[in-house]
Amino acid sequence: MSRHRFQKGRLLKRGKIWAARWYENVLLEDGRLGRLRRYVTFGPIQKDQAKHKLAAILEPINQGKSQAETVMTFGQFVRQRWIPAAMPLLDPVTMKVKREAVGNGTPGRPGTAETYGSKLRTHLLPALEDRPLREIGRFEVARLLSEKQQKGFAAAHVRAMRATLSKVMKAAVDWQLLAENPVHGCHVESGEPKRERVHLRPEQAAMLVASLPEPCRSVVLVTVLSGCRIGEVLGLRWSSVDLAGGNLAIRQTFSERWGY
Repeated sequence: MSRHRFQKGRLLKRGKIWAARWYENVLLEDGRLGRLRRYVTFGPIQKDQAKHKLAAILEPINQGKSQAETVMTFGQFVRQRWIPAAMPLLDPVTMKVKREAVGNGTPGRPGTAETYGSKLRTHLLPALEDRPLREIGRFEVARLLSEKQQKGFAAAHVRAMRATLSKVMKAAVDWQLLAENPVHGCHVESGEPKRERVHLRPEQAAMLVASLPEPCRSVVLVTVLSGCRIGEVLGLRWSSVDLAGGNLAIRQTFSERWGY
């Protein structure tokens, strides 16, 4: 374990502008602990105010409560860490699903991987590729999402971008590369009126099932009674059905594009 270092930092004045420098522990790309000099501008404030701000920054560092964060960029983390460990169906270069990996035991759902890859390839990496992971904050995330909406992207599409970015950042937090997820607290406002969901009454569902030929009748009946998605129903096998216990085990899904 490395010895804890106490530091006072250094105040700097440029004209009427106060700033500060100090050092923080960081995780290097190879996992080793390193030191990084940080710099922040406080603005045209009094010296005592600048001292107070610097002391507030240094307090958790000097008390050993500050977690070392990574110096990796967003692009490096996504391609070198997140995809191999959390989304192995994606190609880290193209951000597209590796067709040869589908169905050969590689974990993950192709449709889910395709969605994440699309959002990374077309929106998140172009905006954040070279940004240090530790420097991406809530303001930058909120601004990015807002800009996407201003460009005319639907709220549902922007929410998918947010969900993808949050998934990546959560992994960085779980793997102790970041202290917190900067996507938390960033919301996507919808200007679209909510559609009222229409639910079939039991007698309507019975009429629908009775009007369908097989195998559509069985597919719809299982879907209505179980709440499963269509891909999950189409992926069922007799080995997944427990008639005596009245249970279905969802072990795989099916899609026209990816198969099982």
